[in-house]
Amino acid sequence: MGGLSGELVWNHSSQLAIQYLEAGFFSYYLTIEKGRTLPVRISRAPDGTKFLQVQAEGESGNLLLALAKVQSGAHANPIGRQPPTLSRDYA
Repeated sequence: MGGLSGELVWNHSSQLAIQYLEAGFFSYYLTIEKGRTLPVRISRAPDGTKFLQVQAEGESGNLLLALAKVQSGAHANPIGRQPPTLSRDYA
């Protein structure tokens, strides 16, 4: 997961994004055609594994799977700070 926030380029791993969503630290959205904005949600695979999903009304499939992938580590920490860590109290 990555994007722009003002001048800040950011990139969160799927695992970190799931932790942030569950803790209520961040909300993530995907903007599609005509400026429609859809929320990123946490789903579970049949084996219980959590994953991120965006689904448009009336469509099947995960729209996140169609997005280009960012090279690992690219712009992951442009401001030289580590993202806050989550304690078990928030997870």
